[in-house]
Amino acid sequence: MTGKGCSFLFLCLLCHTNISFHLLSDESITKHGTHCIINHIIGLAHAMGAKVVAEGVEEKEQLEFLQSVDCDMIQGYYFYKPMPAEEFVKLI
Repeated sequence: MTGKGCSFLFLCLLCHTNISFHLLSDESITKHGTHCIINHIIGLAHAMGAKVVAEGVEEKEQLEFLQSVDCDMIQGYYFYKPMPAEEFVKLI
């Protein structure tokens, strides 16, 4: 979207839509250049009353960073890889 008024439209959609932000975190989440951006995205989401879900977390450093910036939910292979339903039932 480009042109006059598009930025305003985007902000209106953000403010009037009940959305949940999703962060696709990969190896780049551990690079310090992205930490500031991710921290601000999470802050914006929280200011709008949204929850933040980080997906694809595979390393301890990613988990620790996301916890330090108050990410609401974190999922990925760091915790468990896909498994048969029978194994999942045993976990819960």
